Amino acid sequence: MHTFLFILLLCAPFLSYADNSNATVTVTEIQALTSFKLNLHDPLGALDGWDPSSPEAPCDWRGVACNNDRVTELRLPRLQLGGRLSERLSELRMLRKLSLRSNFFNGTIPRALMKCKLLRFLFLQDNVFS
Repeated sequence: MHTFLFILLLCAPFLSYADNSNATVTVTEIQALTSFKLNLHDPLGALDGWDPSSPEAPCDWRGVACNNDRVTELRLPRLQLGGRLSERLSELRMLRKLSLRSNFFNGTIPRALMKCKLLRFLFLQDNVFS
């Protein structure tokens, strides 16, 4: 029993580091999504529930899907959202699916999205990109 406690005490700093690292990623993803939201016109209030102080944020937000507390999907089709896409979306490094189709997004598609190396599904049709 004492040996187990000794090993646990030795590993404690590493366990703490792993938790802090994951928390940092989540904070980065929350900040990226919040920045995305701030750039938008949201006439229906579809993203009003995006509360950064929520204990499950951002994984409990409308249109956000996570795996292991990392954002893997952002699906917000047909919500009358408008504005420019934030470059900060590229900070969602585990993003696999981005569906923003049938909205009123404009401007250019950020080149920074190429940093999302796991992005496999991109649905941006029926917007007003230039």
